[in-house]
Amino acid sequence: MTLLPDGTWVGDISQAPRGCSLGNESAFLRCTATADLDGIWLAENSRWYTGELSVTPLPASDWTVTEVFYSPTEQGLFYQRADGAEITKKIVLDRIDPAVSIWMEAKHFPPDSVVEYAVRWRVGAAWSDTHRQQPHGQFERRWKLANLQEWHIVASSMDAEEEIRLGSYPFFENVEWVEPNLFTAECTLQTDGKGGGMGCISLRLRPDSDTETPDAARQFLNPLILNHLAPESLIPYAHKWGQVCSWRVFHKYGTGDWGFTNDPPGNTIVTRDCAWYMFGADYFAPELSAKLLDTLKRHCIYPSGKVAEYVRLQPGNVTIDDSGLNINDATPLFLLGLAHHHRRMSERDQPYPLEATQADFTRARLCADWILQQRNANGLVWCDGKGTNVWGIGGWRNIIPAYRLAGELTELNALCVAALRAVAGLATSAGDFAAATRYANSAEALSEAMAQLVNPATGMFYLNRDENGANPQIAIDCAFPALFNAGPQEAQRKTLLRLMEPDFRCPHGVLTLSRNDKAFHPRYGWGLMGGSWYNATAWVAAALARYDAPAAWELAEQLASSLFPQEGRSHGVSVPGQFPEWYDPEREESAGMSLSPWMPATFVWLVEEGIPWGGVRS
Repeated sequence: MTLLPDGTWVGDISQAPRGCSLGNESAFLRCTATADLDGIWLAENSRWYTGELSVTPLPASDWTVTEVFYSPTEQGLFYQRADGAEITKKIVLDRIDPAVSIWMEAKHFPPDSVVEYAVRWRVGAAWSDTHRQQPHGQFERRWKLANLQEWHIVASSMDAEEEIRLGSYPFFENVEWVEPNLFTAECTLQTDGKGGGMGCISLRLRPDSDTETPDAARQFLNPLILNHLAPESLIPYAHKWGQVCSWRVFHKYGTGDWGFTNDPPGNTIVTRDCAWYMFGADYFAPELSAKLLDTLKRHCIYPSGKVAEYVRLQPGNVTIDDSGLNINDATPLFLLGLAHHHRRMSERDQPYPLEATQADFTRARLCADWILQQRNANGLVWCDGKGTNVWGIGGWRNIIPAYRLAGELTELNALCVAALRAVAGLATSAGDFAAATRYANSAEALSEAMAQLVNPATGMFYLNRDENGANPQIAIDCAFPALFNAGPQEAQRKTLLRLMEPDFRCPHGVLTLSRNDKAFHPRYGWGLMGGSWYNATAWVAAALARYDAPAAWELAEQLASSLFPQEGRSHGVSVPGQFPEWYDPEREESAGMSLSPWMPATFVWLVEEGIPWGGVRS
């Protein structure tokens, strides 16, 4: 494994057996390990196109893959032939348009010779061998060959007025259209007097686009510099990739709204994840935070002030959902994201105009008042979840089957303390000092009430307390009081340090439950009962910095190492440069999504605020 100065990872294909995910505002695509296309999704209609677009040098038996590379703008590999001839192959997505190119650059061929390669294109959505399969209903679409020229073909759908163009330089030869929906061809590239040359296969979901060459693909013309670097720390590289991958998942939907989904690609926006995204994006792309906030402000706030967890941006039918809960972490996290963006813009000397601040405070006041209305006789915020899974869990681990976690949640109350403090700050910025005092006082009263959530036998926080009594289980959720300075200080410290003991640790961070807990299971409920979620480890690291800075840095390094597969480690779902979703400590491999959409920005936030280090700033 090698890391180049620009963050490019170079290694053996056995270390990276699945391709990356690339994205822009209009599209999202997945690649294979051999830098071929494994499907492209269009944000404006949330529909998949293309099951496979592969380009392979001929004859295949003559060529060996020597190395693969994953860079911020593309993925590629190096082919070599016994006589020393080389081909560098790259797949690149346009900066804005739904257009992808596969480039073939020939080097060290005999002068004025030919380079032959095969093209195979499965036009419609299809099964993926390495990534999550595309939606089954989209497999049934049929396509026909509508226009065939030397330089391009156009395929049109038989159920709608849609066309896709596949272009080539040099031109196509030996063309065939085979049912179902399969186009094959060959290309012959003539090398120059120095034995070099370049060919390109380009796919465009908007055939009438004026773009002749995808913008990002122009970088192919810049030589890849292989001056290998042995980094002392992986954190700066992960910090850069955190920014890159955050852009990859951010889209403009058919409703005109901007945002990202928690399970890319798709058009369901999750408020919780948006807040953590904004905490990081405010440092490298505040315009993304502003667009995301506009989407949430437009759709996710009920007239009561409760904030919905899910916003489904289906064109013509936007819906919201809160799983029937009176409150969960969506409401306080929306307020924290809103206030964070206002604060960061002021720190950047780009404060919101007073009228805009007052308008946002009006929204925030409504939501903060809803939080205050959810307090019970004990002065604590109460989640009244009656069911299980999303219908009965008020915190972030809300997709555990047959599990209920409601009542007075330590996590939720800590978030609400932080949210009320944030609203007090917004009130000050808006010039409403009486409201600022009110919300600040309410925040401290709630913080003091959290003393009831401390287990007198251990001095640590309960996980929750409900109608059945107190739950003394320690889970990673219990880091929230220390992260947001809510509740008794000593309980914050003791609970947080408990999470750093060996039974909570694994090679990539902190487990959701102790290995000694009777409920522990490394994979049940998507790892939420014993696996290690990278975002939760980042929360622990940020909370830990004021108690044990070296240990916080160690956690950050462990998170950073998850981006870069290394020899001797099981790869799981890992893709170089991408934060996976969670880690299975039993199988010792990454699991879930190969590109967690919220974790890249969360890591940026961790470095910028949780464990600040001037050398990482970009």
